[in-house]
Amino acid sequence: MFYNLLRYSYRVFRVSILPRRILNNLKLSVSYGLSACGVLTRWKLSPAFISVEPANVCNLHCPECPVGMRTSPAVKSTLDFSLFKKLMDELSPGLMHVIFYFQGEPLLNPDFTGMVSYARSKNLLTSSSTNAQLITDELARRIVESGLDRLIISIDGATQDVYEKYRLGGSLFKTLNAVTSLVKWKEKLRSASPLLEIQFL
Repeated sequence: MFYNLLRYSYRVFRVSILPRRILNNLKLSVSYGLSACGVLTRWKLSPAFISVEPANVCNLHCPECPVGMRTSPAVKSTLDFSLFKKLMDELSPGLMHVIFYFQGEPLLNPDFTGMVSYARSKNLLTSSSTNAQLITDELARRIVESGLDRLIISIDGATQDVYEKYRLGGSLFKTLNAVTSLVKWKEKLRSASPLLEIQFL
């Protein structure tokens, strides 16, 4: 575990020390400070972090989630790979971290691992969050191979009865199998990533 945290910290350091990113972050900080004092800057800046929604739909029905409860009026869709590539091409010089989730289940996008790989090719940190219901052994291998840096997995219970109180429609067994498969492929491929973060409500 300590080794994985060390490797992740090293990745963060390597991604952030590129001169254009250091300059962009410095200008972002100064611009923010000046705007707080009422001074408007007109510098051309890029965000340091960006959150993209690979899919605005979900396979579970979690209460308190507008996507899970189907109360969100948004049209169901997945992020187009070519649009994502264009976004990365434009923002990557100043960008440091791409977060692949918001409210939907990112693994419902068939291009998820391709997007992660493309972001990694731009030397960007990548992270995502999942309910892990869709992770098969094959998908676990592709996730590890994609180079995803950090993956949050929602477990939310030590028994099925407790788990399904919030993760409506989900299987604790599937989630635990997904974690097992990811750990197996990390060991087989000798990969420190993704750093797995188990989330409990």
